[in-house]
Amino acid sequence: MIATKTVGLLDQTTKPTYSEKEATSLYRSWLNDLRHNLRRGTSIPTEATFTEIYLLLQDCIRSLATVVGGPADRFGAFKTEHSPFFIRWTGPLFDELCTLEAPLAALLVLCTRANWMDVTTPNISLIPMDLAELSNDLLDQTDGIEDTLKTTPYFHLKYISALLSQPQTILYELDNHPEVFMDLVFVRWLLHTNHKVILCCKSSPVLNDVTLSDLKTIQTHASFTWLKNAIDDLRVKIVTAGPATVGKYIYEASDAYKSAYSTATVQILKGQGSFQSQPPAYNYKKPVIYLTGNRAPIIRYSMKKLFGTRKAPTDDSIFCYLKGTFDE
Repeated sequence: MIATKTVGLLDQTTKPTYSEKEATSLYRSWLNDLRHNLRRGTSIPTEATFTEIYLLLQDCIRSLATVVGGPADRFGAFKTEHSPFFIRWTGPLFDELCTLEAPLAALLVLCTRANWMDVTTPNISLIPMDLAELSNDLLDQTDGIEDTLKTTPYFHLKYISALLSQPQTILYELDNHPEVFMDLVFVRWLLHTNHKVILCCKSSPVLNDVTLSDLKTIQTHASFTWLKNAIDDLRVKIVTAGPATVGKYIYEASDAYKSAYSTATVQILKGQGSFQSQPPAYNYKKPVIYLTGNRAPIIRYSMKKLFGTRKAPTDDSIFCYLKGTFDE
């Protein structure tokens, strides 16, 4: 079942649009070989972690690309499509957030809700307008934020606010490219409130996750002069975690990531991949803030195992959870 589902999803997201008959034939052979190897009795699908399986699949995809060609960043077109809107939008949004009496609540809601912006989202081209509509609703009606807090069982605003009341060095692990613009609004606010930030991104393309190249491109825009200045004066640093996969593969973490983790006093983990590669069932040496959605079946299953069926977050709810200072 795992092998069939995995290969089916891969076929949806990696299928090349080649006119050359030879390239198409090579792709079909590659997919059939992958299906065969996953199903032939190997322990890979049942004993490997989600991150390890995806690391294997990502290497297979890169190997295929070297043979049949195609863009290195398969979702680069979506990034190009969405970027202009967000580049224009983030500056005014930050200014408006700063007028709020308590901007942290709105920032956490928006950053966590932005995690829905990945390649599995139906009508991905509508993502910018969806987030803009949500932010407008939250900012126009402050009781909308209060309603979110009341109806979300794991939204640790009080504890996160207390943690961030003192200057911290925050290791902020990014996820999808569209949502990075919302993350950067949060980062700008963190800098504004005297924190330092280490941004962790992917070294090379993985689905539509934000890469080092993406962050370098974002810095070139006038709207993000503040980011370039913060990097220049060492208030912001950018690292990659090691092999490019969903979440991170901690067994081959880069030296830069290890140094960043040692330096940081707080971690912020975005996305379902980070939830799986650094699960909150363990005790860590420093506080960890999880910002993700209870969306995928494997996440929902994990939440029920972690909190119990009756206390688990509701499906598709926001999960804004502080691990380390206390545990519910």
